[in-house]
Amino acid sequence: MKKQHLLFVCTSAMDRSPCAANLFKKSEKYEAKFAGISQGSEVMLTKEAIIWADVIFTMEPMHQAYILERFRKEIWADKKRVILLDVSNDFKRYDPALEEVLVTKIQKEGFL
Repeated sequence: MKKQHLLFVCTSAMDRSPCAANLFKKSEKYEAKFAGISQGSEVMLTKEAIIWADVIFTMEPMHQAYILERFRKEIWADKKRVILLDVSNDFKRYDPALEEVLVTKIQKEGFL
């Protein structure tokens, strides 16, 4: 069975999106990657990542707007879901509170 590809996007790919992707590390159903939208991101968001993804999760409205503006063709061509999780940048990567918030919001969307 082919795993569903999940892409998590935040500003610099240092805390929120890597933490979210890590939640799926041992999943048999999903494969997750992460990326950031700002220059100097740990992993920069690319067109290839958008094409790879089946579902894209963004942490803030500005991330969603960035993706829809720059990758509109790729999003609409494959009718990809772009889901806003609305997770503020108030956490560090290994903060248990961040993981708790992410789990709750991702489960609410029907994943995990």
